[in-house]
Amino acid sequence: MARTKEPGIFTMDLITKVTQTRDLVAAKQLAVAAIDAAETARSENKERARTMVRQSATINQLAIGMSNFSLSFQGYKVIR
Repeated sequence: MARTKEPGIFTMDLITKVTQTRDLVAAKQLAVAAIDAAETARSENKERARTMVRQSATINQLAIGMSNFSLSFQGYKVIR
């Protein structure tokens, strides 16, 4: 059962935009901008998201990480 209907740090529209971006640096900038703009996210979740963005070596890894954060926020996945 989902905990919330809010999008969390990353929205599916943003994740789609990232997957369509051909430049990893630009994709990471989009993700970091979303993290910075997330006013309701806890600081530890923001730091986890920033770490995931830094460690992503490809756009595909970045998109999967963003999707995992989105699913976790909605209560569908557990990130440890």
